[in-house]
Amino acid sequence: MTNFLYNSIYGNNLSILDESWPSSVRNTFFNVLVCFNFIYITINIFKNKSNYQLKNLVDMFAYDLPGRSFRFGVVYIFLSHLYNFRLKLFTRLPEGKPGISSVSSLFASSFWLEREIWEFFGIFFKGHSDLRRLLTDYTYDETPKLRKEVSQLGYMDPGYSEVEEKLKLAMLISNQSIRVFNSNYIT
Repeated sequence: MTNFLYNSIYGNNLSILDESWPSSVRNTFFNVLVCFNFIYITINIFKNKSNYQLKNLVDMFAYDLPGRSFRFGVVYIFLSHLYNFRLKLFTRLPEGKPGISSVSSLFASSFWLEREIWEFFGIFFKGHSDLRRLLTDYTYDETPKLRKEVSQLGYMDPGYSEVEEKLKLAMLISNQSIRVFNSNYIT
């Protein structure tokens, strides 16, 4: 294994991974940052290498940090039942049309999670066999809903007109520049 794929970002130092490290840890949570180009190779090594045995993908989620060159991030959480430890794998993606290799061929549990991330963040998973929408309408053709530039208030403001005595919808005018994104707590 090559060391340039791994570097520690929080807590425990995993910058040098040797063959004996899982036998010395129990009930531990490791955090590792991996370049998005090597995510499939890295996850395959952690799953199939006998000294790691990360056979369970517990969760997978994405985040959005506007204003950064690598704006999006995907986080994988794995569990080793044999060695009783968890591994949190971070990867960061550039803004624009972010894409990352799918791990659905390695973990069946990632199939729906990747579809959900694609639908709500617009992160494309290369090699995924069925990237269809899960929760939004198929005719929805706008920016993915959980990106920070999308208005969380909606576009229409319902209100009651006492003069006309009926419910009316008015166009919502909101200034997104007043929203502050404080991402100092994430490195």
